[in-house]
Amino acid sequence: MNKAHAGKTVADTLTVLGEATGMVPKTIANAARFGIDLVNKQTHPKSVGEVFRGVTRGTTKLRVEK
Repeated sequence: MNKAHAGKTVADTLTVLGEATGMVPKTIANAARFGIDLVNKQTHPKSVGEVFRGVTRGTTKLRVEK
């Protein structure tokens, strides 16, 4: 596991455990992913809105539907 994929790996693991046991909600997995990516300098939020989006969705990127 390298730093670039650590956040996603942890979030996916927590999501699978949560689905299997019903104990860990997806929001906590997203917050963990954002925290790990922030510590590893994989994400660079520029505003409070991006921090909120990162904590609740796991990433600061906006979802663009085509």
